[in-house]
Amino acid sequence: MKLSIKLALYTTLIACIFAVGLTLVSYVSILERVEQNSKTSSEALVATVYNMAATAAYIEDSELAREVVEGLALNDVIDCARITTLSMALSSGVTCPGEASHTVAVYSPWDEQEEVGVLELFESRDFLKEQVSEQIYYAALILVAVIVLISAAISLITYWLVTKPIAEISQQLGRVDFGDEIHMLQQGLRKDELGVITRVINLMLANAKKQIISEQILARRTEEISKHVKLIFDLSANYLGVTDEKLRLRSCNPKFEALVRKTTGDDRSPLYSDHWLGAFSENADELKAKVLAHPDYDQPCSIEVDIPSDDDVLERRYFKFTFVKIIIEGHEASVFIYILDLTDHKRKLAKTEYEANHDNLTQLYNRLAAMRKIRHLLSAHSEEYPVAIVFIDLDGFKAINDSFGHDAGDELLKVIAARLSHSVRKTDIAARWGGDEFLIALDGVNAHQAKKIAEKILASIVKPIFMKDAQGEKCERYVGASVGVAISSAEVSDFSTLFERADKAMYMVKKSGKNAVLLFDDAK
Repeated sequence: MKLSIKLALYTTLIACIFAVGLTLVSYVSILERVEQNSKTSSEALVATVYNMAATAAYIEDSELAREVVEGLALNDVIDCARITTLSMALSSGVTCPGEASHTVAVYSPWDEQEEVGVLELFESRDFLKEQVSEQIYYAALILVAVIVLISAAISLITYWLVTKPIAEISQQLGRVDFGDEIHMLQQGLRKDELGVITRVINLMLANAKKQIISEQILARRTEEISKHVKLIFDLSANYLGVTDEKLRLRSCNPKFEALVRKTTGDDRSPLYSDHWLGAFSENADELKAKVLAHPDYDQPCSIEVDIPSDDDVLERRYFKFTFVKIIIEGHEASVFIYILDLTDHKRKLAKTEYEANHDNLTQLYNRLAAMRKIRHLLSAHSEEYPVAIVFIDLDGFKAINDSFGHDAGDELLKVIAARLSHSVRKTDIAARWGGDEFLIALDGVNAHQAKKIAEKILASIVKPIFMKDAQGEKCERYVGASVGVAISSAEVSDFSTLFERADKAMYMVKKSGKNAVLLFDDAK
């Protein structure tokens, strides 16, 4: 179908729609105007008969009231009228249908505050419809005539100003050869719309040539960048991988693949599966659930994970698992994964923390760490599970240190510390307090149990210690210990007081002969 015919049809259709719309708008406007006129007429009628209606209602005069309602009903606007009082209800017909369109309260002629009845008017819907139909008919005739003339004018103007020039342009475009090389249109000397459109098309064709050249250059650069990214990806010192939205591995660098195979003991390639998660977490399902539940795209998220070991805690492997979900246009969601091995960093932190809390020589807790832990232990104690403080001062250590040197003294202290560690439980706290003094906190023991444990500790201290003398020959050495014990209670539960009591008990042992255990409560 030709464009000119289409434009004519579309113009006619739009004109018809416009006509229907205007008719509807006119109908609503005429209906509102007729209703407003009817309302105004009703109000005027009410004002005319109001005094007579008020008199009839006040004196209960049914004849006068009937004259009022029947007189109102004679008007074309009113279909029915009704006066209602406490003792009568008169209407111009047998019954007045529906709801009143106009209701006026009637007050006494002699007292404006006394309401004596209600005057109701029921408009004639048939009369209103007749008025509306008559007015809309003439309005529609005028509207249709105007729209027909306008549509004809628009169609003619459109043909000469739009359809014909576009037809000429389309003929020229049909002769353009879109081969390997784009040929421009012949512009000629036209200065009308056709000439302008031709120049614009030629400009667009020229820009298309530039765009094709730019895209070719961009494709070559993209290929070079891809090669560089792949090189960086493969040579990275960290673990890099890309998965689909279900964490099935699509690609990874050699270091990532080597770690997965080594940790999982699986010689299969981790690609196109999700079993690689087991290389970075003991609970692979939990790690997978965390990643899949992350709601944000293009927002990196990091999770610290570790692989436990059957050996010492320092043998655990720690990883920082960073991932980001992205959606590339035209592709499904992908997950980029960057994994940093934190094992050496964690081990250094653990070593630093251990050295900060332990004595360098004996490897027992140092004084500050012991005080902190014992105070925490005391804060949770109860009368049923008290805490005992055992203060130990070695007897005879100075003589050995002076006679055989500091190295021998240090060796003796390490032996004593090892014996103390083996004499207490894992829940107890053993610390080197300073010099040849040691402090032990026993958790959940009563006085009798604390004394028994202290005696066991003393028995382990006084056992012979085998050392080498200055000539390198093996010899036995002995030391004793003065041991003071204090027990926490409801009245005494702070560390300072308990330490002071244990210290006093220890000094009493030293004064009374050394090499014994004394409970502070027994010394009172």
